[in-house]
Amino acid sequence: MWVAEQGPEEDKVYNIVQRARAGDSDAFGELYDSYHGRVLGLCRWLLDKQADAEDAAADVFLKVQRALASYDPFLPFLWWLLSVTSHHCVDRLRRRRLEARLFADEDMAATVSTGAQPCPLSEILNDEQRRRVRELIDRLPERYRLAGSCNQKCAT
Repeated sequence: MWVAEQGPEEDKVYNIVQRARAGDSDAFGELYDSYHGRVLGLCRWLLDKQADAEDAAADVFLKVQRALASYDPFLPFLWWLLSVTSHHCVDRLRRRRLEARLFADEDMAATVSTGAQPCPLSEILNDEQRRRVRELIDRLPERYRLAGSCNQKCAT
């Protein structure tokens, strides 16, 4: 099922892909040798860090090896491969951003709870949080604002 308009180079790639799909590890090695540079370059461009790019490129080829059966031979192989690569890198960026947020929250909590004297940043954050709570309480209907003060007076 190869498109007849493709040139001899595409026919060669198609044959290599078909052999790789059939489980020929040498054929997959040929694909790796042919396209590793482009995959690594795209990973480096999307992820900015060489080490992350190398890890991502290795992950991409593992994914490709598993997903080769789903490759549509009507698409140019390079387009499909670079699509897999870009999706993988975007997923890594999302994970990186999520991890940064999670660890930043942990670091902030550790900073706030460890020292006897709070750091200036935690003081600012605490003041901001208190201000926001006061603003929200002020927006409540009067009977709810008074309920909180009544509970404080009644408890004493």
